[in-house]
Amino acid sequence: MSTLLKVVVGLALVPGGAMAQLAGAAAAVASGVQNVDVSLLCGFNHIKPQAIEGTGVSLYGHIGADCFSEAVGYQVARPWGFGLWIELAPEYYVGGSSHGSIPGSASSEMKVHSLGLRFAVPLESRITPYAVAGGGGGAFYYPTILPGSNPYILSNETFHGVFDFGGGVDVRLSRRVSIRGEVRDFVTGHGLSGVSGTNHLLPLFGVAFHF
Repeated sequence: MSTLLKVVVGLALVPGGAMAQLAGAAAAVASGVQNVDVSLLCGFNHIKPQAIEGTGVSLYGHIGADCFSEAVGYQVARPWGFGLWIELAPEYYVGGSSHGSIPGSASSEMKVHSLGLRFAVPLESRITPYAVAGGGGGAFYYPTILPGSNPYILSNETFHGVFDFGGGVDVRLSRRVSIRGEVRDFVTGHGLSGVSGTNHLLPLFGVAFHF
């Protein structure tokens, strides 16, 4: 069954306003309009040296190159020629761990799931800056000390809400593929996943696929 025929069959099975929306989507597909993109971005995270609160133990800093994001965008409107997108990020992942002044290590891993909006401003056919903002939640780690005659550093896991915002640039290489770079800040609880404050700033770079 062809793609267009599948769309027609789907329209016959849904009522009312949903049918009107799907009809618009089908028309967009038929005319070649691209309203969906999928991005795969990677980057690095910089963990600064810090002290474990309430102890005399210090954690050393490190730079890791093991963070990545997956995001799916759907363009819902084009006000005044700009693009307004809903963006779902099934996961932003950052790995890594820090050693300290006593044995053991503290995890700086975080896994964030976010839903938000992207506002795109096309400068010309190939270059599109954008701003993003959203929210969600995720799993984070914080350091603690296992006491005893030979104390060592370990981590506890916690779950926390997240607000994220940032911006970037999408540069088209072809109709289907672009390169994309962005900087995004994840704001969450204090002292989680290797950050002494509340801001997790991630520079990310990779590719996006357009449909």
